[in-house]
Amino acid sequence: MGITADDEEIVIDPRYDALLQIVTSDELQLLVWRSEGVPYRAIGQWLGINREAAKKRALRLTRRVRGRLGD
Repeated sequence: MGITADDEEIVIDPRYDALLQIVTSDELQLLVWRSEGVPYRAIGQWLGINREAAKKRALRLTRRVRGRLGD
């Protein structure tokens, strides 16, 4: 699959489409924050939960995504 932008083709990994089918927009944001190295403490503050709850939520989400996508 490719998208043309300014005469350049951007190729999107097909797993991205699969990811969007199994996570909510909030869960996707959590994955993005973790991929950018945002600390659990900051994520917890943004979500209104404590650090440990943010960490547990991220770990469970990561396991679920890996299990469903086979990675």
